[in-house]
Amino acid sequence: MSNNNKIECLYFSQEDLLEAGCLDMQMAMEAAEAALLDYQEGKILFPEKIVQIFDDSTQERINCLPATLLTEKICGMKWVSVFPNNPVAYGMQNLSAVVVLSEIEKGFPIAYMDGTLCSNMRVGAMGGIAAKHFARQDAKSIGFIGSGEQAKMHLIAMKSAVPS
Repeated sequence: MSNNNKIECLYFSQEDLLEAGCLDMQMAMEAAEAALLDYQEGKILFPEKIVQIFDDSTQERINCLPATLLTEKICGMKWVSVFPNNPVAYGMQNLSAVVVLSEIEKGFPIAYMDGTLCSNMRVGAMGGIAAKHFARQDAKSIGFIGSGEQAKMHLIAMKSAVPS
């Protein structure tokens, strides 16, 4: 007797993603650029994000960011917690995230994974794409305001986009 109600969902930790090569900024930039083009062609559903702000003064919040890749028949949601006071108050990072992916044929979840690395890579990739198209390719310097994870990811992306 088959069990048609069984749901199999894979879990990928940040270590699993790193081992799989997900810290490849060139790959992230190519994927993000392809996604931008697919969105322009109507191949991606990308509704507004939902933001729940718990404290207006600190901007502590959780964001829910859904999207669907229609061609791949995959729907995903990134759940991002942003707590700016964490580094000072608790000595820990201010951003954490998880990603849930579902197939859209029957609607079953297929993967649950760390989304912190994904979120940071996406931020850097978008800056890298902008640099690829708009920066002088002979640029020799760059400036950052801030020194957090996003700045680190932007630096990696800039070195990929504009090696000089």
